Amino acid sequence: MSKSMSQADALRIARALGQGRRPHRNGHGYKTFCPLCDSESGRRKPRPTLSLTVRDGKPLIYCHRCNGDRVTILRELVRRGLLPNNFRESSMALALVDEVRVATQAVSWNGIAAITNLAVLQVLLEIAKQCCRVEFSASVRQIGERARVNASTVWKSLRRLVRAGWLIPITRARGARAATWSLRSPTKGADRAATILHARKAGDHVWPVDPCFTQGDRAGLSRSVPSFDHDLFRWRKGLGFAKGRIYSLLAVSRTASQIAKALGYKHPRNARLHLRVLMREGLLRRLDDGRYARGDANLDVLAARRGVLGAADKQRARHLVERRNWRRWSEAFERWRQTGEVVDPETGEVLEPRPTSHKGVTIRTFRQLVLSILARRIGVSEGKEVQQP
Repeated sequence: MSKSMSQADALRIARALGQGRRPHRNGHGYKTFCPLCDSESGRRKPRPTLSLTVRDGKPLIYCHRCNGDRVTILRELVRRGLLPNNFRESSMALALVDEVRVATQAVSWNGIAAITNLAVLQVLLEIAKQCCRVEFSASVRQIGERARVNASTVWKSLRRLVRAGWLIPITRARGARAATWSLRSPTKGADRAATILHARKAGDHVWPVDPCFTQGDRAGLSRSVPSFDHDLFRWRKGLGFAKGRIYSLLAVSRTASQIAKALGYKHPRNARLHLRVLMREGLLRRLDDGRYARGDANLDVLAARRGVLGAADKQRARHLVERRNWRRWSEAFERWRQTGEVVDPETGEVLEPRPTSHKGVTIRTFRQLVLSILARRIGVSEGKEVQQP
């Protein structure tokens, strides 16, 4: 993964662009000379017009004179060797996302486990597309919130995707850092090392549920149907991903045969089993020509009746509490390894000093140690209360 930038890197670039001339401070960044335009003052002296700063490890660049495209200025800085060439990595990442999407279309995702794998894989594709990295970090809770499943279900699905060849684990999760993954297409694809210019044409939509594809070739790209993004189509108390995919597909009216073909079912009756449930709930209606279209039922009302309305918000709030607790335990564990002090993560109280050897020590060992000390203290306090008259 590429290294994030710092203000020291911004100062280095500003000095290099100045060619011996001193850059000016501009807020949290610097104002230096643009590599694309030669701005001069009334006395024919070069004038700094390029604002350069770093935010969240990424460079922010803007020229106040030429108003040049930021990407064009970044490419010029890459050509001069002032910035690492991340364009190739982003092109490779987007090409890999497209390749995996195409490969998902050739697979029949039938069954509860397979549809869950597809939902998790689509979330991973979106994360890789957003960060434009071949290797990206994603936690099970982050994936579960987007895929609308529990963290344990995500972990089982990730293991299945690794065994099937869709996913490659790079680094394991440690402390507050999430695991690092890399996508992989089980089928052999084209070379991703070449620079690719992406079109992002809205005309690439064949169905309303299609994303904006990147190549302009609609025939060769994937059209995997994602489940409709609503709490009603969660597992267990909800209707499930299979019915959510059909509801998402029926943004345009279709027959049962067309739905079965789009979802990879062997026979239209497999689609009719889900269509009957959706019609009974009032989500679909059958037209006179045999096609199915969406009905007028309120998704929130049906979700409230099934007890799943707001489940995504509750899951997000629960994950926030779990992340805070895990962060406290991780900080207490690192303190124990460095100083030998056993600290209660809940109160911050130093329980007792107990040095440890750093060989084979895990946070599970530390958790057992803290709980044993607390249990012993509770037992001692209860024994004192019993002895009192």
